[in-house]
Amino acid sequence: MMAGFVMALALFTPVAVRASKNAIYSMETLKAREFLSGFRSAAMAISFLSDGSAKELALNPTGEWQFSAGNSKATLSLNSKTLNRSDSFTVSIPAEVKEFNCTLSRGNTLRVEKIAGTIHLSLVSAD
Repeated sequence: MMAGFVMALALFTPVAVRASKNAIYSMETLKAREFLSGFRSAAMAISFLSDGSAKELALNPTGEWQFSAGNSKATLSLNSKTLNRSDSFTVSIPAEVKEFNCTLSRGNTLRVEKIAGTIHLSLVSAD
């Protein structure tokens, strides 16, 4: 009886762990899309305001995200080495955005600022 229980546990544990990792990655994907949408809204709003206007977007990723912006678009990429899976999301921005690339992680803030008619981005560290 005990051997049967151990055998069943050995069979179902990997399945449960994989399902849990998939669920966490799905939540991360939703957070990434929400962040990118918020960035687009902030960039659009700042583009209509005067120079010096700024907005900061808080980040709360579980892992690290690769973010790039420029040429009127922004791309956010994330990957999971344990699931051997990656996703990338791109949005268009109807404003001129200075080229920017960085790795976003928990606790950082992305600053969106209008300088000389162009949207500039900078990463503010939590430290």
